[in-house]
Amino acid sequence: MREQDYQLLEAIDRGLLICPNPEYWDQAYKLLKLKVGHEAKEVVPLILAAWYPSTDEDKLDRLKEQLQLARKHGILADFLEALGKIPISEWVFRTHLVDSL
Repeated sequence: MREQDYQLLEAIDRGLLICPNPEYWDQAYKLLKLKVGHEAKEVVPLILAAWYPSTDEDKLDRLKEQLQLARKHGILADFLEALGKIPISEWVFRTHLVDSL
């Protein structure tokens, strides 16, 4: 994996980054679904009707589940590369951290 992949994983693991905004999350998920197949249906991104009722913690947990699935199928680097291409402005951040900046 590339250094920026490790940095992205650390930011997600620490809860600094919650998830990409819906359009971008869906794009990354399509790669996961293409490479993993049917099993990806268990970790659909919390977008569309699921976006607003889901908490930040729910969204972060789902993204972590997607990362675990990618790791299980040997495509973690590919999935992280897709996530890493998402502009930082298109990510949801932990609110209390942003407020303190």
